[in-house]
Amino acid sequence: VNRSALAGLAAGLAWMSKREGALARARAQVAAIEALVRERGATVHGPPSEERRPTLAIGGPVAELGRALRAEGIVVSAGLHCSPAAHETLGTGPGGLVRISVGPLVEDDAIDHACAVLGRLL
Repeated sequence: VNRSALAGLAAGLAWMSKREGALARARAQVAAIEALVRERGATVHGPPSEERRPTLAIGGPVAELGRALRAEGIVVSAGLHCSPAAHETLGTGPGGLVRISVGPLVEDDAIDHACAVLGRLL
């Protein structure tokens, strides 16, 4: 049994239990980004937003989007995400996807910035 991992998990769950609306807020923030991305015609991969973690996977010119977002101070993961076989199944290879994740401490102004930048790029 990895006691350190269990202690970390317990601490994280305790922290989140004190922030009741954090997950709902993060999902709402991702929904705002998703609406813009879909409006611009980009492909969004994954289950409906209410059924997934506050993460968004976007198709398109992955390398270019990833670089441009990072240049604007938006941290994303672009590429195959350590799972080339999954991307082969999804049909998103060889480039992969751009993944944007929102956590409980992300402020609304950061989401507004991400939407503004994505609006320019897409």
